[in-house]
Amino acid sequence: MGWYWWLLIAAVVVVVMDRVLLWIEGHGWIYYRRRKPKGGSAAMLGVAAELFQPSHTVVVEERDRQRREIVDTAKGRDPGDLPDLGEGPSA
Repeated sequence: MGWYWWLLIAAVVVVVMDRVLLWIEGHGWIYYRRRKPKGGSAAMLGVAAELFQPSHTVVVEERDRQRREIVDTAKGRDPGDLPDLGEGPSA
C-alpha cells in the first residue's frame, strides 16, 4: 500500500473517532467539544492543591507581590516607600 492509503485510513479513523466521541458526549457520559463542565469542581481542585501543596500558595502570593512592585516602579513610586503588609503584625 502506498502512503496515500495510510493517510486516507488515518483520516477516516480520526473522523469516526470524532463522531463516536460526539455521540458519547450527547449521552452525557463525557465532556468533549460542545459541552463544558459546570459546577464547583475547579474550586475543589484549588482547595485540594492548597491542602497538599501549600508552597503553591506561597509562589502565587510572591508572583502577585512582584507584579505590584513592577507596577509601582513603573508609576514612579519607590517600592521601599510602600508599607510591607506581608510581615504580619510588628511586635
